[in-house]
Amino acid sequence: MRRHFPRRKIPAALPVRTRLLRLRRADFATLPPDAVLDAVTDAVIILDRAGRIRYCNRVARNLLQLDTHSSGTRFDDCAQLHTDDDANAPRIAVLANRRHSWRLPDSAVLVRADGSLVAVEGECLAQRHAGLPAQMLLVLRDVSEQRRARRWLAFQATHDNLTTLLNRAEIERRIAAAIAATANGARSALLYIDLDQFKIINDTRGHHAGDEFLRLAGKALREQLVRGEALARLGGDEFAVLIHDAAPGQAWALSERLIAAIHDIRFAWEQGVFRVSASIGIVEIDQRFADWKQVLSLADSACYMAKEHGRARAWIAREDDDLLRRRQAEMNWVARITTALEENRFALYRQQIAPLYARDKRAHWEVLARLREGDRPLAKPESFIPAAERYGLMPAVDRWVINSVVHHLGELSIGHRDRDGVTAINISGTTLSDGDLVPFISSRFRRYGIDPTRICFEITETAAATDFDAALRFIVGVRALGCRISLDDFGSGISSFSYLKAFDIDYLKIDGGFVRDMDSDETNARFVESINHLGKSLGLTTIAEYVESAPVVECLLDLGVDYAQGNFLGRPQQWIA
Repeated sequence: MRRHFPRRKIPAALPVRTRLLRLRRADFATLPPDAVLDAVTDAVIILDRAGRIRYCNRVARNLLQLDTHSSGTRFDDCAQLHTDDDANAPRIAVLANRRHSWRLPDSAVLVRADGSLVAVEGECLAQRHAGLPAQMLLVLRDVSEQRRARRWLAFQATHDNLTTLLNRAEIERRIAAAIAATANGARSALLYIDLDQFKIINDTRGHHAGDEFLRLAGKALREQLVRGEALARLGGDEFAVLIHDAAPGQAWALSERLIAAIHDIRFAWEQGVFRVSASIGIVEIDQRFADWKQVLSLADSACYMAKEHGRARAWIAREDDDLLRRRQAEMNWVARITTALEENRFALYRQQIAPLYARDKRAHWEVLARLREGDRPLAKPESFIPAAERYGLMPAVDRWVINSVVHHLGELSIGHRDRDGVTAINISGTTLSDGDLVPFISSRFRRYGIDPTRICFEITETAAATDFDAALRFIVGVRALGCRISLDDFGSGISSFSYLKAFDIDYLKIDGGFVRDMDSDETNARFVESINHLGKSLGLTTIAEYVESAPVVECLLDLGVDYAQGNFLGRPQQWIA
């Protein structure tokens, strides 16, 4: 006798698929009419206990590639469901035997009779009679597009869009895993690759050409990997290779192949041919590292050393490498300077430039920057300026100094204090090439209401020699504003006198190397005498630096030098905290 199940009341407002899935123990004969099921976007299939199709809606027929006369066809004859649990694709009836209802895993795939694959998800509800499946309701959804989209998103999360190599975030994660594996004795190596002269392609042929070269470079690098090494693009023209379980000499041998592979690229673009080389820094990953940042930083420094020593070569980071330690110290300064700029940690000191004759009593000061870092001693310019110049931070430091000085002088002017003195500000050679510097200075004068004649900009002879044109443009620009100019460290260069003919300056600062011991060194005394005489003949005011004793002051007075500066006459004093 046929057993009847009581019908559940399903709210009519629910979507059709939801209503189907809520019919847990209902008689499938009571399902909505064909017209309603054909409007459902999911495939709806009813199977008997043997797995034969009794009903399928329009979407199901399209999914299974069936015609309208397929009733009675075995489901397993037209399609198979592959799941993680059952790699051999069990018969649909076997699946239904296991439980009253089940959901396909996220990785389920429907294999159709013609061999085509469809990613699906879905549910099955089994109606049982005497403990055996009587009928089954199978609801399937084609999720091929969604699954492709998910795979693409997962790929994008770990790969670089331009080259399809691993991206920086993924290689950082793998480096961290390699560090953790060192606890079990594993040793890995990281190769940090930087392309030499790549900027020429970008600057002369545009970024589209540069992108194409980066794709070729990535392909050339990948072709050299034979042991499953991980290759990533870190950004720009920088790449990295992580070697797991690196054997002695393996990293060096691979680096030579990678350098050769980049050198062999003959890049033709718009009737031009370009060749680029590669410099590589090598770091062996062992237990001395706490995190991936240390590994990448050291590898970057080693790569820099390879560039410093001729490019197109590799450099292995070793613990006893003094050059590498110096580079690391500079990189540490870069981070500290950047933080100081962001958190306003610089302080300004000033040192008097004292007149040697009573007839000139106008105050004259040179501004000196210091860096404050909590409990650390104040860092003097000679500690951090070399790193700031090397890594392009001096323009930001110089702008901070200019703004602070002019702002402070503007506040002093309001109180009618210190209105007649001259304040000298040093300008780095790397800052001179900043085309927006003179407009910036002009805007500060207008904003704070400062007389430009109160400001003197000091340029070293070395900076002038490095970029003569930039120095000349700057001098002409600030002279037009009304500022004064001082040529610092005069006499240290081999063509000093040519600058005096080209530059419109006010002060000539005699290099301290000649001044410091001129009382006991006749040669240095003659240099100071000659430079002072030359400056006076050109109508310039002369200043002697590094004055450290009374005998030196006496010598300068005898020669007629106008000003002197040094610790003997007054040490730098804090001016702006």
